[in-house]
Amino acid sequence: MRQISVLTGVLLIIFFGVPLASSQTSHAFLWTQRRGMQDLGTLQGWQNSAGFAIDGSGEVVGEATLNSDSTAVSWTRTSGIQSLAGLSMTYSVAFGVNASGQVVGSTYTTGTTIHAFLWTTAQGMQDLGTLPGGTFSAAGSVNKSGEVVGIADSASGATHAFLWTQSTGMQDLGTLAGGTTSEATSINDYGQIAGWATNSKGVAVAVVWLNGKIKSLGALSAKGGGSFATRINNLGQVTGYSGRTGGIDAFLWSSSTGMQDLGGLPGSNDTQATGINNSGQIVGWSVLPSGAAHAFLWTSATGMQDLGTLGGLSSFAYAINDTGAITGFSDLP
Repeated sequence: MRQISVLTGVLLIIFFGVPLASSQTSHAFLWTQRRGMQDLGTLQGWQNSAGFAIDGSGEVVGEATLNSDSTAVSWTRTSGIQSLAGLSMTYSVAFGVNASGQVVGSTYTTGTTIHAFLWTTAQGMQDLGTLPGGTFSAAGSVNKSGEVVGIADSASGATHAFLWTQSTGMQDLGTLAGGTTSEATSINDYGQIAGWATNSKGVAVAVVWLNGKIKSLGALSAKGGGSFATRINNLGQVTGYSGRTGGIDAFLWSSSTGMQDLGGLPGSNDTQATGINNSGQIVGWSVLPSGAAHAFLWTSATGMQDLGTLGGLSSFAYAINDTGAITGFSDLP
């Protein structure tokens, strides 16, 4: 896997727990059932790229990187890969996109200050600011109404989940009773939010915010770690991963069935789920016995399918749209 810039790596750990590894060159991919895995390339003069979100039309957003620099990018079949105009070329990354082409992520604003942004072709970048007294924010998801969620610090230094709307600005979503930290990773078109929060014991657990109230989803195992929710679809189904002694398991949660273990690719002990569409199809990656990770597609009918790589050792899937198109990144040969 490629070397990720320090700042980008921090944000990816916050949002999805991406592992930091070797300097292997990797590119963003688009995978479809008909075409398989397609290399989306990178910007001219840049080494790597990654796709973190995909809309219904197949537009991919993510980043291009070179050494410690990164810049937010988008990709379409007609225009190829392009940087998002008006964003910092020293550091920016896009984590979410909606059907209207609104893109969210994080970028330098002044000096070394990182703020969440909302970007459109017509208006460019809008700085979403921070919680009162805070200095840092990062946006991870935007729904069809333009509501944005993510993580930001406050005057006390604690990081909390936020909801931002054009009319209200950035609102603190709080955390579980007795906890200190939370993060919102995804918002669906009905305003339901998924993420994680620490509980009174300091353990991070997957949560949802429904009608402004926070609810713990628990974990797959009572031993060995908590859980993290990464995405929520319009049916209120949530996916993510849950820790246990000696490993990590991907899950699907719904209000009717609770938390379901999705298993892993053959021989895997660590599996993370990072994306779900409105049909309940789930993507992520599973670490093989060799130590390489492979992107997967999971469905209730077929189980877990290995998506392979672009010829290198590892691949990581991050998002799937309602047509079944998947994006992420993969090592090159």
